[in-house]
Amino acid sequence: MALEKTHTIYGAEVSGYYRVADIDVVYRNFHGEADLDEFFCRFRVEALNGPNGAHMMGNEEANGNTTYHFVPSGTLTSGIVSLPEACYNYLKSLDAFNDATDH
Repeated sequence: MALEKTHTIYGAEVSGYYRVADIDVVYRNFHGEADLDEFFCRFRVEALNGPNGAHMMGNEEANGNTTYHFVPSGTLTSGIVSLPEACYNYLKSLDAFNDATDH
């Protein structure tokens, strides 16, 4: 599973593949202080030059090698039972990935 989009590195356009590399689920219960409780998903995206290519170098954030946070609200009740799927759906909602295609 990956997202593909065109990416420019040093003036050249390449076909970048962006995949979820790591996922962390953070849940903190503050013992009776419900307004302090935290629940979110944190994941790191890595950018590759093509489906089997090398890691893209240069500006990490511009290349997609960055970390994202989101709250997977309703993940289980909405029928999504896969956190990687929820991460990709979140990425596709961002402006940076609005022209990306699924692979």
